[in-house]
Order: sequence, then structure tokens, then C-alpha cells
Amino acid sequence: RPIVFWGDNWERNRRNEQDTFRATAFGTLDFADVMRNDRWGNILGKHTVTGLYETRENVDLTRQYRGSWWADDTKNPGSAAISNGLSNNFRRIVKTQVYVGPDARGFTSADQVRIDGGISVPFPKVGDEYGIWYFDNAEKTDKQAIWRIIQNENPANFNKSVLESEAFSLQSTFLNGNIVALYAERSDTQEAWLAPNPGGYGAAGPDGATRLDLPGLNEEDGTYNTDLLYFKDAPDSVNSGDTSTKSLVVKFPEDLLFELPFGMDLQAHYYEADSFQPAGVSVNLLKEPLASPLGTTKEKGFQVSLFEGKLSIRYNEFETALSNDRTNLGGGVNNVNGRIGFYLDRITSAENDTSTNLFPDGYLPDPNVTGDYADFFANRGNYTATPGSDAAKTPDTSPDNRQRISGTGADLIGVASWDEYYAAIINAVVPELQTISNHRVETLESGEVVDLRDPTPGLNSTRDFVATGTEIDIIGQVTRNLTLSANVAKQKTVTSNTGPVAIGLANEQAARLKAPLGGHSLWDLRGSPYQREGDQIGGRFENQVLRPMALAKALDGTQLPEQREWRINVTARYDFLKGAFKNVSVGGSLRYQDAIAGGYPHLLDDAGNTIPDVLNPWMGPDDINGDAFIRYRRKIMNDKVDWSIQLNARNLYRKNGSQDIPIEFNPDGTTTFVRIPVEQQWFLTNTFSF
Repeated sequence: RPIVFWGDNWERNRRNEQDTFRATAFGTLDFADVMRNDRWGNILGKHTVTGLYETRENVDLTRQYRGSWWADDTKNPGSAAISNGLSNNFRRIVKTQVYVGPDARGFTSADQVRIDGGISVPFPKVGDEYGIWYFDNAEKTDKQAIWRIIQNENPANFNKSVLESEAFSLQSTFLNGNIVALYAERSDTQEAWLAPNPGGYGAAGPDGATRLDLPGLNEEDGTYNTDLLYFKDAPDSVNSGDTSTKSLVVKFPEDLLFELPFGMDLQAHYYEADSFQPAGVSVNLLKEPLASPLGTTKEKGFQVSLFEGKLSIRYNEFETALSNDRTNLGGGVNNVNGRIGFYLDRITSAENDTSTNLFPDGYLPDPNVTGDYADFFANRGNYTATPGSDAAKTPDTSPDNRQRISGTGADLIGVASWDEYYAAIINAVVPELQTISNHRVETLESGEVVDLRDPTPGLNSTRDFVATGTEIDIIGQVTRNLTLSANVAKQKTVTSNTGPVAIGLANEQAARLKAPLGGHSLWDLRGSPYQREGDQIGGRFENQVLRPMALAKALDGTQLPEQREWRINVTARYDFLKGAFKNVSVGGSLRYQDAIAGGYPHLLDDAGNTIPDVLNPWMGPDDINGDAFIRYRRKIMNDKVDWSIQLNARNLYRKNGSQDIPIEFNPDGTTTFVRIPVEQQWFLTNTFSF
């Protein structure tokens, strides 16, 4: 059955305050006003100097809430036997799917489940109660309960920036306005603050932790510490940059030389400018401040009009270079440390869950029964693994340890306690990253074991890119009735210097996870033994860190295929000036977009690593859409009011019709995601002007 899925149920409240002070001053010198010789006055022209001083303070607060499950009269949904999570844990979050149609198994196309028009979906809200079926891991049975939705607040996004700007410009015209020049300089300094986000669980107050240590109490269950909504005296970052702008437009001086043929006007232009983007608080994985993005743009071209303006052609070339552009490397930057926290979370969850033992089932004698795990490693020959049991499944067998449904991988890496397991993971962290993140495991007052790490606000990475392109605009009045216009644009972008710090650290982190440990490695272990999931730590790190980073890096030095190279727009309008259809206009337009990459095949390099084949991407289709309109206009009410009525057909023509458009592909070329084609729309508009 078709469903609407709501996976996060966020409610966000945002408040933005801005205070601006701006002072401008300008002065103009026109030589035509001060010189007796008009010729020299027009040649020397007119000049305007403008100065600017501005300060702007922005304070932005976003608070975010969502619903979590709570039980008034039965076992806490956050207990280890159910979800093992405080109210902000993803296992406690209320997720919703609502059926919006009948059984679709007999349908033959997506059109049969397409929703036309609006729908009203009764999403759950805070305070609602529901009858719930859940599995109790401790009692090994399905149970029923009444659960209520409570509100938990996640860490707020509270930031402030103060931008101070100084600028001046000189705009000049020469030769009767046939030459127009501009020069400007600007200096910007931004100070930025973030509200404290110390992480962890603890007491309230401005020196407390991010979340309150109140598991299972007052329905707060570890809610956000709102005492952290303040700014320190000193800014968290200061960014400064100086930029300049230069432009020149030169018209052919017919009044000084000679008239051009065919009613022609001719002009050329050149433009060059720097751009500075204050980045606020922004750091790399080593917590080193990232330089603000700094760009340069150059444009040059010409414009010619013919037949007294009835035909105009504009040609423009541009090049934009940007250094220190921000990129999260497909999510890989956050996951370098985030995956370590994930692995620790899954082992703390296993320890909190009384039904998950340190060792898998199947060893004789059973260390889970004797409790003497150290003896298992000291006298390994005294222990045997029952054939076919989880204990017999290792990374070297078939089936391997991914098919285990009991215990953890402690027996594979030589750890004899939960604490040794945590130490093994933390010791595998790149030392520089551990110094910054401080991965650790602590026990709350409730007895629950939790993993913690210090946040890194503003974590990001960088890349550089150069975009070049060409634009041609043509507008022509072919006859008194017919007007045509066309725009053709070609653009390509080449990236470089992607992830200069993050990618090296990610590869180093992968190597440390692969390091031998007790005969195997952390890389070989199941990533989530608590939830009996079969994927390995290495597989998750590969998919969520290394592969997206490898793709981003592999695109360096190549034309970015994820950008449409060609775009073409054509428009036509015909006006009936006399006869039975006088005052009627009809027209239409076509919009073309080139094909775009949606995925890449995979190759193996010499070391056996999977890498994307960026030179042979899987391409989504190109696209053409067309519109049409018809309009009638006339004067009414004794010629006092101009009335027009117009019918527009949006996307009247669609090259891909009603077929869904593939936009993302698996490495084997199969479609991952599709885009629903743009809908056809009809508009009838009446306009009265007076």
C-alpha cells in the first residue's frame, strides 16, 4: 500500500534579530559643469565617489523539539530491555507512516499510485496516546502497553555574528558616456559566536552539560540544558577579507567617429571582482580554523544591436574561481568521528541489555556462564566451539561472524570485559582526533552506560573549483507581429584540492581499525551486535566515510558531470495587430537541460580498493519542457481601465511525459531514486490596470 512516511517529526522555532547601522557619503564631479569648453568637458566626463561604512549584528536562535515515547504505567520505553535510549535516541523517536491508498500489488505503473491534489494526514503530536506492541529483550516476549508521546528538546542552534564593512567606489564616464568605468574596494571583518555545546550528560547551569542527567524523571528524560543559551565574551572566530571590483564598458563612439551600418550599435564589456564570504565558526577535523571562501570572477564579451534595436545579440564569457569552498565530502567528514561514536554506542547498548552477552553462544565451557573471560584467552585450548554455533563463525569461516545473532565480537579481538572492549575502540582512534573528541564511556546515576564525546562545532572541509562558461542571448523582432528570443548557456566546473586534511585522516583512521587485534581486527566485527545487525564495522566505515570521500577526490581535475553542461531557452510571441484577432497574443517557450550524472560504476584499484569510475558516469536523461499562452487585452470603462485575460499552460510539452525520471543510480546502473516529472499546470489570469 502507498504510504506517507514521517521520519523525524521535528518542530522548529526560529527567531532572527538584525541590527544595522549604515552611513554613506558621495560626491560628484561633472567636468561639463566646470569647464567652458564643452568638448573637453564631455571628454573628461562625470565622476562619482561613494563611501560606505556599515555594521550589522545578527542573532539567530533555532530551537528544535520532537516527540519521544514514554510510558506512565509500564516499563520505560528507554530501558535496556526495550530501546536502551534516552528521549533523544533514535530508537525512542516517534516515526510515522500513514496509509494513503489501497493494496498496490496488482498495479502495473507508478501512475496508479500517484496522488493528485492535497491530502490531510493525521500525524501524531505531543500528548497523544497509542496502544503499542513491543518486544521485551529481557523477558523474550512480545508485550502490549499504552505509550504517550512526550516532548524532548534537542540542542539549540544559537549563534551571533557582527560584520563590519568599509567600502568606497569610483564610477566614471568619459567621451560623452561612451566609456563607463568602475573601481571599488571593500574590507569586511566578521566576528562570530556560538552558544556553548559541551556535550555529555550532567547538571543544569551555564557550566553544565548539553543534556540534563535526568533519565526517566519528570518526563524530561535527558532534555536539553537551556542554561547554555548564552554567548561568551570573546568571539569564537574572526574572519577578515579585502576585495576589489573593476569593470569597463566601451561603446562605439558614433558621435565622435562615424555611424555604423545597418542601424548598428556596438559595445564591449570587461568585469573583474573578488568575493569574500565570512564563514563564521568553521574548522577542520583537527579543529584548525578554515580560511573563509575567497573567489574571483572575470567576465568579458560584447553586445551588438542591428536595425535600430530590432535585433540584439549579447555574448559573454566568464570564469569563476573559488578557494576554500565548503564541502562535507558527502557526509564523510562528520562520520570520521561519528562512526567511532556509533560503534561505542552499540557496545554500550549491548552492555545495558541484559540479554546480550559479551561472548557469543556456543563455547564449551561457556565463559558467559563462568564469567571467567580472561581464562578463555589464557587457556584457549580448553575451549571448543560447537559446530554451527555462533562461536564457530569467524571472519575466516563460511558462514562468517556477520551471521552471528548472539554476543559481541569480544572473543575475536582478545578483550575479556566490556571496559576492555571500549578501550580497544578508543585506542584505535587517530591520536590527534582522540585528543579533540575525547571519546569516553561513563555510567549515569541510573546505572546506564553511555558513550560521550566532545562536539566540534563548525566541522567542515574544503575544496577549490574553477567554473567557466559561455552565454549567448539573442532577442529579435522579426516582424511587427513576431518577437523571438533565445538563450544558450554552456558551463563546466573543475574541482581541485578536495579534502586536504579530512581524506588523509579518514584513511589513517581506516588503517587503525584494520590493525591486527587478538587475531582479527575491529574492521572485521559486526557494527551493531546489540541489534543483531549483520554488517561489519569496516563495511559501515567504507560506505559512509571512505567511498563518498573517494568519489569527491576522484572528481578533482575532471569536468564535474553532476552539473548540466548545456541549457537552452527559446521563446516566441506573436501579436495580432488588426483583423478579427486584434489585441490577441499567442506565444510559447521551450526549455532544454543537458543530461546529468546520477552515479558511478565501481572499479578496483591495484590494491583491491573500490573506487568510482568518474570518467564513465551513469547519466540521467536530458530534459525538454514547453509552455504556451494566449492573451487578449483591450480598454474598458470608457478607456479608463486596461483589461487583459491570459491563459497559461505550464509544461504543456514534457519530453519525458508522465514517466518518472531517474536521478540517482547504484554502481551497477540500476535506479536508486526517481524524480516525479513536473506537473502540467493551467492558469487563467485577469488583470485590470488603471
